[in-house]
Amino acid sequence: MSQENQAPSLPASNNTYNDEIDLFELWNGILQEKWTVIISFLAATLLALLYAFTATPVYKATAYFLPPSVEDVQEMNALNLVTGSDFYQPEEVYKNFIEHLRSRDVSQAIFNQFNLISLYQPDFEKKAKNEQDAIRNIAFETFSSDISVHTPKKNSTSNEVSIDLALKRSPQETADILNELVRLAQIKTAQQYLKDIQSELNIRKQRLHDRIASLRKIEKERRLDRIARLEEAANIARSLNLADPLSAGPQINVQGVANQGLPTYYLGYKLLEAELNALRKRENDDPFISQLRGLQQNLTELQELKLDVNKFAVVTVDQYAIPPASPAKPKKALIVAVGGVLGLMLGVFIALIRRAIKNHQNPVSISQVQLIT
Repeated sequence: MSQENQAPSLPASNNTYNDEIDLFELWNGILQEKWTVIISFLAATLLALLYAFTATPVYKATAYFLPPSVEDVQEMNALNLVTGSDFYQPEEVYKNFIEHLRSRDVSQAIFNQFNLISLYQPDFEKKAKNEQDAIRNIAFETFSSDISVHTPKKNSTSNEVSIDLALKRSPQETADILNELVRLAQIKTAQQYLKDIQSELNIRKQRLHDRIASLRKIEKERRLDRIARLEEAANIARSLNLADPLSAGPQINVQGVANQGLPTYYLGYKLLEAELNALRKRENDDPFISQLRGLQQNLTELQELKLDVNKFAVVTVDQYAIPPASPAKPKKALIVAVGGVLGLMLGVFIALIRRAIKNHQNPVSISQVQLIT
């Protein structure tokens, strides 16, 4: 066969596929599928609008606090004024209030008081008894996460603390529930201080009672010891027939006997028996106890101390929660915007997939190369 009749071979480069992405081709493909993109965008936006305007609104109420003043905590320091102990400082009391504000005990009490289980689990009563405890715990944890306490940042000069509560309740109900939580935290804090103060007060009163009783007991034992010594001395004096104080040089008196270390019977049995009779007839040793009146005065002051827990100001409420004017969730504009963007992205993705499928089903044919004759 002659060389002229042989068909020339195709260049190898014509059999290879071009892996580069043609942006213009992609753009043209999207334009050709523009209705897919538009429908996807409109559908997603419509769904976002539907959710934004039908979802149950969540309202968030906020309350603000400042530390109590020195005057506010004066009633709490009534015992310390009497006993001379360290005073309760406003910063310490304020910190304690914040701890109660965060406490699960306060949150649990509010959760039960307003029956908020029905908010998180509407069909709670229909659940089996063995499941209710677990469901209640889950609902309470959700409620706890809806409460946010904001404290000043480190190195901040502000002492203001705020608390937020977000609920699917009306604005007024949300504010009322939060204010009740604040009120309960105040009560719990005041009651804790009252309990501590009363405990300290009772301990101090009991110590004074015990000390007074101890002094009286000791004084009674001293009187009995004195009687025993005088009885023995009187018997000796009577056996020696010493009726009157013995005179030896200077006149001997009772004080002289005690100071000079002379035997007590030198006083004579008449004087000794007179003192014995007086000691035996004594019914009250209080006048002879030197420290007693001071202790009784301290005890009386403690017994007359009155504590009014209603005057325990543990915090300054800068602003109670007020009904919010608009819901915190859902944020309608944001939801619609995000829905539109996601719909647009989904539409573009679907358009590209459709174009890829069409190109696969109808591949572009390779131009035939003319044979060189």
